[in-house]
Amino acid sequence: MTNTLETTRDWRAYYQTVGEADERDLLQQVGRTIGGRPVGAEEIGLVAEEAIDALALCRTDVLLDLCCGNGLVTRRLAAACERVYAIDLSEGMLAGACRYNGLPNIRYIQAPATELASKDFAESPPNKACMIQALQHFRTSELPQLLGAIRAVAGRPVPVYFADIPDVDRLYAFYNTPERRAEFSRRRADGTEAIGTWWNRAHLAEVLSQVGYLAEFIEQSSARFGAHYRFDLLAVPAG
Repeated sequence: MTNTLETTRDWRAYYQTVGEADERDLLQQVGRTIGGRPVGAEEIGLVAEEAIDALALCRTDVLLDLCCGNGLVTRRLAAACERVYAIDLSEGMLAGACRYNGLPNIRYIQAPATELASKDFAESPPNKACMIQALQHFRTSELPQLLGAIRAVAGRPVPVYFADIPDVDRLYAFYNTPERRAEFSRRRADGTEAIGTWWNRAHLAEVLSQVGYLAEFIEQSSARFGAHYRFDLLAVPAG
């Protein structure tokens, strides 16, 4: 078992520099690539389907979608909910979300995921939350802040689904050649790594337990492009 390997990159600074992408480049913009090439659009459908299943989303649910990026998954989640609050700190990402992935029941809000304003949710507080392929951009110390921010706007602890979490015990299933491992080490050293935090499952469960959540780990469908080195998790309020 390997300890959680925390990111060395300032992801907040990075995403504040991201500009709006053309519609044909939306997958590339949010890192849905293999070898630098965008995955098929069916991957986004699979991600959304598994999120909907894990959270048991229904038409009366109000969902908080954190780090929503350009809204590719958000748009599909919205079809299963009454309303979605979609949060991202990147102005460029949200510009694309509004342009290409807007729906009447989605409200896009520019804000860091750990700094939510209760007034934005007063009309209809969320009862479920998700974060797709973004927990990798947070350090251990930020996870309690994140869950606290969700609790504050929801008014109580709610289930949170985290998708596409890099598994530190499968680090070398991704960095699978000497060249890739050397590049990984170099980029970690200079703070430009491509992925971010690689989480240890037991450590993640412990951190969640400390703030009142139980961790239910979910293995990804083999059809998912990152199934060989990522996992999903449903954080359920304890008690």
